[in-house]
Amino acid sequence: DARDDAARVEVIWQDLLERLDDVGITAPPDASPRQTGTYIGGATFLTQDSRTALRRVVAAVEESRYARPVATLDPDR
Repeated sequence: DARDDAARVEVIWQDLLERLDDVGITAPPDASPRQTGTYIGGATFLTQDSRTALRRVVAAVEESRYARPVATLDPDR
């Protein structure tokens, strides 16, 4: 169960990778999200809309993993 946005993004990303693996499209395990997105794009026949969606998912994964945490205004958090 995903507790925050970053965890939800990871659940969606892992689900996508597992579904692709089920049909024989498996990115290298040590690839970055961007490398994985490039691999997926090259290994599949995607429409332009699907390529755009893939780029958005990759960007969300990169942001959730690598962006600087945002300070909260709530001192109790």
